[in-house]
Amino acid sequence: LDELERDLLLVLPVGAARAGEELEVTPIDRPLRPARALAPAPRTPGTLDSPELWVVKSDEIRRLAPSPSWIPWSTLDRLRTASMERCERLGDEAGPFARALLFGDESRLAPEVGELFTRTGTRHVLAVSGMHIALLTTFLALALGSTAPGRARWACALAMLGAIALYSVLAGAQSPVRRAALTVALALAAGALRRHQRAQTWRRLDARSLLAATLCVELLVAPRALFTLSLQLSYAATAGLIVGSAPLARWLRTLRHSAVNVLAAALATSQRLHSTFRRVVGDPAAAQLRPTTLLDALRARGAAAFDTALGASLAATFATAPLCWAALGELSPVGLLATPAVGPLVAWLLVYGLWAVYLPLPPEGFEAPYHALIALLEFFDGAPASPCVLPPRPLALHLATLLGLALWSVRRSVAWSDFGKRLACATGGAALLPWSLAPRGLELTALDVGHGTALVLRTPTQRVWVFDAGTRDRNALERGALGPQLAAWEAAELNLATSHSDRDHVSALPWLLQRWPVNDWIRPPDFDGGSLQTDPRTRIWAPEGGALTVTSDAGALQLEFASGARHSPEPNERSLSARIRGWGTCVVFTGDAREAGVDAWLAAWGE
Repeated sequence: LDELERDLLLVLPVGAARAGEELEVTPIDRPLRPARALAPAPRTPGTLDSPELWVVKSDEIRRLAPSPSWIPWSTLDRLRTASMERCERLGDEAGPFARALLFGDESRLAPEVGELFTRTGTRHVLAVSGMHIALLTTFLALALGSTAPGRARWACALAMLGAIALYSVLAGAQSPVRRAALTVALALAAGALRRHQRAQTWRRLDARSLLAATLCVELLVAPRALFTLSLQLSYAATAGLIVGSAPLARWLRTLRHSAVNVLAAALATSQRLHSTFRRVVGDPAAAQLRPTTLLDALRARGAAAFDTALGASLAATFATAPLCWAALGELSPVGLLATPAVGPLVAWLLVYGLWAVYLPLPPEGFEAPYHALIALLEFFDGAPASPCVLPPRPLALHLATLLGLALWSVRRSVAWSDFGKRLACATGGAALLPWSLAPRGLELTALDVGHGTALVLRTPTQRVWVFDAGTRDRNALERGALGPQLAAWEAAELNLATSHSDRDHVSALPWLLQRWPVNDWIRPPDFDGGSLQTDPRTRIWAPEGGALTVTSDAGALQLEFASGARHSPEPNERSLSARIRGWGTCVVFTGDAREAGVDAWLAAWGE
């Protein structure tokens, strides 16, 4: 490593090293570089700009000298390791999920499970953050009591702080959990001090002041954290919950009552349907009255909980949408419903999982709800636009939308609220309008993927073809190059052509198929795509022999596909080849065929 450049960047496995340790690293694989497209530049947060990137495995690291650690801290570190190992008893599939949910360790979580949470807009569930601390604080408040007199109140507050600090360390002490623990600590301190002061001289503790105090303390310790996406999303979501959850819940309640009245009026013509509707939903005229029976009380509580949960989900989504659009380039509208739907299951998994880690509770109490959670997320994953890839827009436009949403929430000034509503609607509408101009001829972009191939083609009619989507020497192809390129073209649907099934030609296909509908997919006869989920209307073409011709754009674009040497023992020679002709341009795409495969497609085309 001494002979390489100084800006070398090593990526170590999670938990493989600690600060201050002396390591000997012997990486075997070649260094990686970020995949890039010509335009636009990658916008994924954390994209590594180092010219040399080595991804190191655990067996390539040898520890020469341990780090000088404080004895209590090393004890907590061993306790965290033991706690994560105890998660393995919860099941082969539920155990890695428990490590991620309870202690923030996603190193053993299956990639497809993490991607499922990402596509459904519930990735925040896997981050140990305010939700975990809020549940722990509520449980401790109920167990210790919040109305204890005198010094007992201080003892209860200190016990809660100690428990929250311990859990924060066991959860990895990442930024979100530290932020939530700091908020609770400030709230407990303000509440304890307030009782020793007169009510006339002590300001009432409100959520906005508490959020502002937490932000001030965090920026005082780490000023550069203001420019991190984690801090921006955390405070934007919290501010959205504080400002918008209650008004949106009231709006949803009014909307629900109106919908119930409309349905009741529509079913009034049928006595049987109307009576069934009354038994299930209740009397719409008595919805505002106090419940008189247990069923009415349960129905009213359930409806109020639904309004509150959906209102909170809407508020957090609206507040973070501009930031997610600008930084991540995609949103998941189904997350508005998925987040409140999985809330009870996640709460149960959190509480029961923590008890099951330290107590001999049956693992079935965690494993069965976990499978129910995955099944529920897979149901939401089947919804359209899950997720929705968004085209790049100027950062100023997103900031203007965020400013408009903030001004819209101002209740004391009608003028400012009306101006914010107009600003948010105008900038949001401008961002949703198509900005991409169609090219005059064929536009072909070859992505920098190192060993492998990834080509994207666009026609003047905005039809997009993707020829192979793989890499071996570059990281983050899908999010760093291929995704931004297709988003910049504002592609509504795709057409695929795959030369052969080597990973350096198909590695990004799962991510691609989950975000864009595919019309036509041309691939070799021996292509094994059983694990790839395609759109039901996708037409799959496999040239069995000779050539396959596909025309589009009213005949202006002609694509001719030919199989390689199908009986060759070399997989590369069996690559599918393509000849693309249109608008005065001819492009030949050969995959990895070099000898027998080239002779085969030359013979198929007769030239």
